[in-house]
Amino acid sequence: MSKGNTTTQLNEPILKDIEDPKTFEKYWSFFIKDGVYWFTEYKGKKMNNIRISNFVMSVLYHLNDGTNNTKRIIKIQKSNGQIFIKEVYSNEMTNEKFETILKSVSCTFKGSSHHLKSIFEYLMQTETTAKSIESLGYQKESGVYAFADCVINKDNELLKVNDLGIIQNKEEIYYLPAFSFANIDNDYYSHDRNFKYIEGKADFKEWSALLYKTFGINGAIGISYAIASIFRDIVFNELKYFPFPFLFGQFGTGKTSYIESILHLFGGHTIGTPLSNVTVSAMSRETSQRINSLFYYKEFTIDNAENANPFILNAYDGSGRTIGEKSTDNKTKKFLPQSGIFFDGNYLPIQKDAVFSRLILLMFEENRFTQEQRQSFSDLAICKEGGLCQVTKEILKHRSIFKKDFSSIYKQHLSEVDDLPEYKEIPSRIKNHASLITTVYDILHEKLKFPYSFKELLDGTLLYMIEQSDMLEEIKDLSNFWKAAEYSVSKGFLSEDKKDFIKSSIEEAIYIKYDAFYSAYLRYVRDNDLNRVDKTSLRTLLTSKINKSFVPSSQGSRKSKATTKSGLGSAYKFIFTTTSNGIKINNLELNL
Repeated sequence: MSKGNTTTQLNEPILKDIEDPKTFEKYWSFFIKDGVYWFTEYKGKKMNNIRISNFVMSVLYHLNDGTNNTKRIIKIQKSNGQIFIKEVYSNEMTNEKFETILKSVSCTFKGSSHHLKSIFEYLMQTETTAKSIESLGYQKESGVYAFADCVINKDNELLKVNDLGIIQNKEEIYYLPAFSFANIDNDYYSHDRNFKYIEGKADFKEWSALLYKTFGINGAIGISYAIASIFRDIVFNELKYFPFPFLFGQFGTGKTSYIESILHLFGGHTIGTPLSNVTVSAMSRETSQRINSLFYYKEFTIDNAENANPFILNAYDGSGRTIGEKSTDNKTKKFLPQSGIFFDGNYLPIQKDAVFSRLILLMFEENRFTQEQRQSFSDLAICKEGGLCQVTKEILKHRSIFKKDFSSIYKQHLSEVDDLPEYKEIPSRIKNHASLITTVYDILHEKLKFPYSFKELLDGTLLYMIEQSDMLEEIKDLSNFWKAAEYSVSKGFLSEDKKDFIKSSIEEAIYIKYDAFYSAYLRYVRDNDLNRVDKTSLRTLLTSKINKSFVPSSQGSRKSKATTKSGLGSAYKFIFTTTSNGIKINNLELNL
C-alpha cells in the first residue's frame, strides 16, 4: 500500500456545513461551517460565532479489542482539504491528550472540554464497530485465520484489507493494523508486516513433493509438523503439550534451506532468531503473539542453553511466562506460546534429558546430494521465493475434519506403537511425538496429496524415535559418569595427588585417567542401583562428537583420541566453565 493509494472512505469529504446551524447547535453546542467547528458565544444580547478548530473529523471505526481502553480510527480533515488518519485510544479523547495528537498533523482545537465531549458524542452515534485483531493467526471466536494483510474465512475465502486495514466478512468487520493507512509510518508493526500473505503458484502436492525429494524423511516429518502447527490449538487442547523439532547438523547440511521452505508457509520472514541474542522473556512474548503459526530459533549452543532450556520446558506444556502489570490490584499478564517452534544447532541439547525428550530430533548429516536432490532443491528454492501462503490456505480448508478425527486417530496410533515389542523400552514422550506425526498423515492423506506412503513415514519416524531414545540413555550415562567423579573426589577415591586427574584453571580444562575414573564410576552405579555402561561404550560416548566438552588430541591416534599431559601421561581432556560453586561440564555443576 502506498500513501497515494487511498480509498473512497479516505477521500470523501467528512461533513458538509450544517443546513440549520441554530437548531443543531442548540442540541449539540457546536455547529460546522466552512469545514471547521464553531460555537456561539453571547455577550449581553450580542451573539458571536467563535471558531474553535481548523479541522473537522469523523470516527470511521470503533475497534473492539476486548479491553476498556479501545481504539478508534479517526479521519481528520483540515480546512485546506488535507486528510489524516489516526488511531486514537479512548483515554486520549480528552482535551490535553487529543491536542497532542492534533498537533502532530498541524491541527488545533480551541474549544472547551465540554465542546470536545459534545463533538465525540455526536460522532459516536454513527460509528461502525470492527473487531481488532491483535494476535495474528487463528482467531478462535470468529474462526478466521489472519495474516497481516488479509484473513482466510471459514469458507476458505481470501479477504484482503483496504487502505484503512478493514476487512468486511459477511456480517463481521475486522481490523488489521499493520497495513492500515493510520500506521503506515509506525515501526511498531514492522514485525507483523513480515507475516504477510505471499501467494505463489505451487500447491500442496508440488511443495510437499519437492521438500520430500530434497530432504527425505526430514522433509516428511517437517510437512506433518507444519500441518500440526497450523492446527496447533486442536492438538494442544487434546494432548496438553506441543513438541518442537530440533535440527541437528553441521554447516552445509541443508538445515537453513529446509526451515526456510517451511517458514514461507507463513509469509516472508524466514531469517530466524539467534538464541544468543534473545532472552527467555523475549521468546515468551514473541511466541504468544501469533496463534497456530511457526517460529524459528537458531544456533543452540552450550553458552545459550541456560536461556533456551527453561523456555523449551515451559513452552512445551504451554505455560509460558507470567509478569506483573503496573496496577494497584496485583494483576498479572501471561505470555503463552501458541505456535510451533523450530530449533537448530550443531550442538545437541543433551544437558537435561527433560529438555531433550521434549524435542523431535532431526539429523542433518549429509552434505553431498544426488543430482535428483540438487534439482529438487533448485526447484524448491524457486517455489518458496514465489510464496507458499496458498499452501497454508489449502491446508486450512480441512480444519473441520482434522478437529473431528484428531483425538480418536491419535489414540489409535499411540496404542499401535505401544503394542510393538521392539519399542517397549522407548520413553513414552518420544512415542507420543511419533504418533502425532503419523496421525497428521492418517487424517489428511485422502484430502492432501502426500508424496510418500504411510509406511515410509512410519518407518522413518520410528528409526528417529529409536535413535533419540538411545541418545536419551546416553545423556543419563554421561551425567552418571560425572556425578560419580564428583562423589569419588569428595570421598577421596579420586584425587590429583594420586595422579588420577589434573585440573587446569588457566585452560579451564580437566585431564583424566580413564581407567581410574571408570573404576570409580562402577562403584557409584553399583551403590546407587543405576544402569551400568560397559567400559568401551562409555569411553565411546565420552569422546564422541555429540559431547562438545571433549577435546580430542590433534596428535593422538584416531582410535584413542587421548592427549599427553605432563605429569599425567596419556589422558582425556575435557573443557569446563568456572562457576561460583566449582565447574560446569555438560551443563552439570560439579565440585572437583
